[in-house]
Amino acid sequence: MKHSQEVGGLVTFVIIVSYCALSGLYGVMITDTIQVAIGGLGVVLGAAIALKRIGGIGQLATLPAQDLSLFPADLGTLVWLVVPVTLNGLISQPAYQRINACRDEKTAVRAPLFGALVVIFLAIFPVLAGMCARVLWPDVDPAMAVPQLLKEVFPPVVAAIFIAAILAAIMSTADSVLLAGVANVVRDIYQQILRPDASDRALLRISSLATVGIGIGALAVTYLVPTILDLFLASYAIQVCGGLIPVVGALLWKKGTELGAWAAFVVGVGFVSLSTMKVIDIPYHYVVGLAPALVAYVGVSLITGKSR
Repeated sequence: MKHSQEVGGLVTFVIIVSYCALSGLYGVMITDTIQVAIGGLGVVLGAAIALKRIGGIGQLATLPAQDLSLFPADLGTLVWLVVPVTLNGLISQPAYQRINACRDEKTAVRAPLFGALVVIFLAIFPVLAGMCARVLWPDVDPAMAVPQLLKEVFPPVVAAIFIAAILAAIMSTADSVLLAGVANVVRDIYQQILRPDASDRALLRISSLATVGIGIGALAVTYLVPTILDLFLASYAIQVCGGLIPVVGALLWKKGTELGAWAAFVVGVGFVSLSTMKVIDIPYHYVVGLAPALVAYVGVSLITGKSR
């Protein structure tokens, strides 16, 4: 099983890195559109068949009360799941990158709203499928609910589409984040600092190299972190505490400076890192870390800057 996971990870890595390196943002947008269509079809079919197998949506009422609740049992888990992800939306580099790629302002406003509605709608169906699995097998391990449905409920064709839907969701997220990192390397470091006069050919070459390099680093991290959810939430916490104050400060406060932004970033990331490693023990560190980052941003900006 472990060997199969490693092979699967390598194959996924090769596919995502290859089409990102060869096609860039335009290719990622095309593949994401296809992936959303496949993912939507897969989760809708899967949920419909699972509901039919249990005898209809009314059978979900037989589940324990906690399985029917919209929220986790404890407030801490809810905050941990919702707050970093929500705040990260304010500073999501892939989101900014795609908005700036829109042809006009109207499209830049409407596209995210339409995308959000589609995601909200499609998110219902995997949850329904999981609830159906709980009805069929009350003691099933949550991590094994979908595999059980694939093996025992879904016809082979639907199972294949459902698996494709899962892979589509993974790939559409991974390629966007990968390309965001490449943009940072090429635009913010290479072009602005190292080679301001770089030609388009040079930028394209560096972009391809950065895509492969960042992809290899991401693949290595996946083998070092025990669970993907821990990595996912920790990365969001680092982005929020390190990036939210500098970005929002730059937009709303004229006295903010570059040094102030760097100070907020270092302090925010340092705070979250120390909390994650249990060097300091503070509840809700992924939100509380915004406070020292804000103090650093304001303090250093006032000391070092002039009004912009």
